[in-house]
Amino acid sequence: VGEGTKYRSIMELDIKGEPPRFIGPVGPPLIRNLPETDVMRGKKIFFSRCAVVGSSGAMLAAERGAEIDEHDLVMRFNNAPTVGFEIYVGRKTTHRVSNSLSFNFREGVGEHVMQVMRSPQAFKQFIAAFNREDERLKRTTRGGSAKDKRLTIRLYALHVDFARYLAESFHFTLSVGFQGILASLMSCEEVDVYGFAAGPAQGYAHHYWSPTDHTTFNTGRDTKEWNALRSIAALGLVQLRDGCIEECHRSQQQCTSCTLTGMQEQMSLERNSTQSDT
Repeated sequence: VGEGTKYRSIMELDIKGEPPRFIGPVGPPLIRNLPETDVMRGKKIFFSRCAVVGSSGAMLAAERGAEIDEHDLVMRFNNAPTVGFEIYVGRKTTHRVSNSLSFNFREGVGEHVMQVMRSPQAFKQFIAAFNREDERLKRTTRGGSAKDKRLTIRLYALHVDFARYLAESFHFTLSVGFQGILASLMSCEEVDVYGFAAGPAQGYAHHYWSPTDHTTFNTGRDTKEWNALRSIAALGLVQLRDGCIEECHRSQQQCTSCTLTGMQEQMSLERNSTQSDT
């Protein structure tokens, strides 16, 4: 950094074998908004049980909302809603990982929104959010401390070193959801994964809140992520909570057969429960 610049340093995404990518300046606008504690750890070394909830239409295949809400940490992604889908996806959201297009979305003031930091655009939006909050506080409370602002908007950024680690470990661009799974492995004793790796190719809508949208894109990436997720699950690091996910990746016929069997078993359980109640 040249002499006389008002910034102390710069933030770069330095991936092996690639030119460094400038992300943004490291100076007062960033430093004063850094959190006092790691929101993926807090005062704990690990969260006991974590639910990482994807956005696949497969989330509507079973009523697992209450099960999801029992977890200590519940992570969702981008603009995935719970309102109107509580019986399937739950009500609770403690953490939300977002890209630069969705980081303004949150359903409750208690959500910790973590922005993926891979570009200058993401950095500018991150700083701009705190600048807007500064102006709001000046108008309403004659200012406010950094702690006040942090408690108000609960916006954080995934460190660029995490982005570098992922880029060098996986030689393709990961979805925000898969980045969330890997982040949870660093902070959770148990990780339950819902609504991942099940899209239009497996007969499900791309997003559970748009059940008619079966548009296919990034199929190559999705296949790579499924192979990686299956390997992680085989090692016992995560538990895949979507029934028939293996069958749905083998063939449409096996997927349909498994799904129908599951529906029949669920109906049988409900009948038995009704009979025992009477």
